Amino acid sequence: MRRLIATLTGVAAAVLIAPATATTANAQAKAATPLDALTQRLVKDHGIKVTSRYTLGWKGKTELDWRESGSVQLGPAGIVASDTTGRYVRYPDRKQAKEMAKPGRALALQNATYVSGPYYESCLPEGKTWIRYTGKHALVPGPSTLVDILDRRSYKALLATTSVKRPGGKVDGTATTLYTGSIAYGTVYKLSPVLQKMPGWKPNAALAKVKVGWKLWLGKDLLARRLITTFELKAGRDFSSWKNVVDTKYSSWGAKVSLTAPSASEVVDENDLGTDLPDSRDLTTMVPSMASPER
Repeated sequence: MRRLIATLTGVAAAVLIAPATATTANAQAKAATPLDALTQRLVKDHGIKVTSRYTLGWKGKTELDWRESGSVQLGPAGIVASDTTGRYVRYPDRKQAKEMAKPGRALALQNATYVSGPYYESCLPEGKTWIRYTGKHALVPGPSTLVDILDRRSYKALLATTSVKRPGGKVDGTATTLYTGSIAYGTVYKLSPVLQKMPGWKPNAALAKVKVGWKLWLGKDLLARRLITTFELKAGRDFSSWKNVVDTKYSSWGAKVSLTAPSASEVVDENDLGTDLPDSRDLTTMVPSMASPER
């Protein structure tokens, strides 16, 4: 957090994704722990495919529904880059719902983010298909998840809060074991560069103690197949709960993934487009400002 992929023409990003095989260079002996299994897959120019869904509910009604899908490039240190496309299937502001439903693609590299797709078309000059964001507007590479289990520190912290393990049935045809537990929101925030960058997500003392419930499905190879995180925020005069759920699936572990910047001839810099320009985070933030924990 699941994908609705837009058909985009003139894509200049060099993307290579190929299925992993038993003879790939990163073939490893069977891992002893889930963290070991992840570590074995942190190989240069390899990665995974992800699909995510984020929903925000209030009084039993879904107010917001965000879907995205794409690929993530990994390396020895963790996430290197990501290429995802997402859209709002449901948006709380009905006047903006049609616009926010337009797909937007985000190619997030280490020092810049390139965006494209119908959501940005009205801002693009003729002959350009990508907008480059840098600095505070650039995205941290990775899928839209609350807990980044592709980061070793975050994954280790999550696994340390495991309370139950049991058979998890099949996820996309793969037999799994289901791990469940809960982790403090303050711990999640402390370990997440993504949340630290998003306005409104820094917790106060009370919010830091809020428990994030989680369910993690692991295959026999101990690699993650699905992660669901859930937490609730009390708001309003009646202290109604805003329920936040992020559901992410992981597949094609060990696939070859190489993401590079689009051709310079098809890119326009955000600074050359003036002020009437969507922030790159509008379609890639997990939660809009109206769902801020401090609201």
